[in-house]
Amino acid sequence: MKQFLFASFMALSLVATPAYAQATLEELADMPSGTYHLDKSHATVLFKVRHMGFADYIGRFNDFAGHINFNKQDPTQSSAHITIQTASVDTNNTHLEEKLTAEDVFNVAAFPEIAFNTTELSMKTPTNGQMVGNLTMLGKTFPVTFDVTFHGGGIHPFSKQYTMGFSANTTIDRTQWGLESWVPMVGATVDIEVHAEFGQMGETGADAQ
Repeated sequence: MKQFLFASFMALSLVATPAYAQATLEELADMPSGTYHLDKSHATVLFKVRHMGFADYIGRFNDFAGHINFNKQDPTQSSAHITIQTASVDTNNTHLEEKLTAEDVFNVAAFPEIAFNTTELSMKTPTNGQMVGNLTMLGKTFPVTFDVTFHGGGIHPFSKQYTMGFSANTTIDRTQWGLESWVPMVGATVDIEVHAEFGQMGETGADAQ
């Protein structure tokens, strides 16, 4: 019975909630300018690397923070800042995580954070664009370009705060930052995916569901 009631509630919520799948530039124009904090409870940072040439190995980071400074008049003049705690690397393999956090890989004692700061934004369609920025890791900084998709924006039905959602992906050569361990058995090329909601409810997203 509880499952039936929950399913019924969610169905009613979806009916009453705007169709975010049809995101448009007009939705962005309806969002007020200001700072939107990353809602960590509704965000994922994934990385994918080829292992032994057999299959892609997927991991994630569990501790991160960030915000968008949104410019309503010209979204391309907005900016984003993201930090990732390297000690939070999660591969579902404790032994591997110990190796990854050690001095010869992420060296979390000396370099506890990965940081990304935008330098340029461009829009190709009302919902797709590119985000260029500086990625700092292991004390080295190089430019990276993310392909970004805007999935929707509006008033969050639970927090009642303005919220916007994006996904972004890029591919890097990890050896550029000095992450050379196990190459070529483990690929130098790393795919990165970010899926996140940003809202004006604050950094924790405690008001959201």
